[in-house]
Amino acid sequence: PTGTNIMFDLGRSDSFSPLLDVYGRGVRTLDAVFVTHPHADHFNDISMLGRFHVSRFFRPIVVPSQINYSQQWRYAGVNEYAQLVSNYHAHHSAHPYEISNMGYNNGSYSTPDGLVLETFQPAGSFVDVNDMSLVAVASFNGVKIILSGDNGPHSWQSLLRDSRFRSAIVGTHILLAPHHGRMSGYSLDLMSALGQLDVCLVSDGRAVLANAVSAYDQWCRGVTAIVQGNTQYARKCLTTRNDGHIRLFSQPGMSPWGGYSIRT
Repeated sequence: PTGTNIMFDLGRSDSFSPLLDVYGRGVRTLDAVFVTHPHADHFNDISMLGRFHVSRFFRPIVVPSQINYSQQWRYAGVNEYAQLVSNYHAHHSAHPYEISNMGYNNGSYSTPDGLVLETFQPAGSFVDVNDMSLVAVASFNGVKIILSGDNGPHSWQSLLRDSRFRSAIVGTHILLAPHHGRMSGYSLDLMSALGQLDVCLVSDGRAVLANAVSAYDQWCRGVTAIVQGNTQYARKCLTTRNDGHIRLFSQPGMSPWGGYSIRT
């Protein structure tokens, strides 16, 4: 309500830049930017970040030498990806303390709006950069949502060993499915720890196989969502592939779904 602007991951498509969209709405300051991990489909819009004043930049402890350029997504060629990594590293150097487990206010970030974000990075050695992805738990107006990157089961097991993470996820309403709703990101341990959710959101596209949707359905109560202008009842999962851009609205006094509504 007081104009705080936060970006979580910076992926773009050939036809849509989230940062340019925000810029076109008159936003010039980003109070916090979170990049879950340096894979191109999660930060290939970072070249647009220079248009903004960025107050805080959160990222995992991943350095360019850990990244195999030849194994990256089709969204960026080798030269473009190298430049993106350079930009990522520049922010890494400019904000040396803002990482999840020893960052600003010990990994927590709050705003005058009443939004609280607690950030976490899996501990340990992982072969896959995906498993190093940051996770943020956002709470606002009595609603709690887990925002994840491409974390897999080993990553979630690491996080669940962190008592601060286990405490933060109690009472979660909404999960942004890890790894674009793929089974490679599905963790029975995580879902068992969460118990029943309201709804699961999946960010996917034509090239992504969101094959864990039915598994997530089993853990969701379902909510009323206005999907592309039509009211749908008891939707347990929404995907960007089938439902379009997903917008979550939360403001004091909203009901009956715990203070939020969903439109696509």
